[in-house]
Amino acid sequence: MSLKTISATKAKKLIGRGAVVVDIRQPAEFARERIPGAINEPAGKLGRLAVEGDGKVVIFHCKSGMRTRVNAERLKSATDREAYILEGGIDAWKAASLPVEQSAGAADAQDQAQLAAISIVFIGVALGMSVHPTFYTLAALAAAWLLYGLVRKR
Repeated sequence: MSLKTISATKAKKLIGRGAVVVDIRQPAEFARERIPGAINEPAGKLGRLAVEGDGKVVIFHCKSGMRTRVNAERLKSATDREAYILEGGIDAWKAASLPVEQSAGAADAQDQAQLAAISIVFIGVALGMSVHPTFYTLAALAAAWLLYGLVRKR
């Protein structure tokens, strides 16, 4: 028997009643962005959970829900408590306008990546105008990368 899924809004209510949130993503992903109060237990290293607290419910999540679905049986065997999978992961949590904690470094890294892509667009256009039109391809690829990043966020 597999774990049942739970919506972000229902998960928020259970968390308010003491449910424990277990993030099964990698530590770097967890460090960048996490549900407030969540603990990090990467799926690849997950054994028996030693979860503290009075709550009788555990809610597992990942980024989109894929890793939790793939590891559902393993997650279920990690706890004796009533357990659920957060449907849609932290992406659904954010889509429901629920709070997330972010490290300052994560935003800085994202800003640096965008700045690099914008610089490549500018350089590609400048070289395309002054050296050879082939450099417009460089600008187009960097612009496509920026656009992909924006679409993926939504």
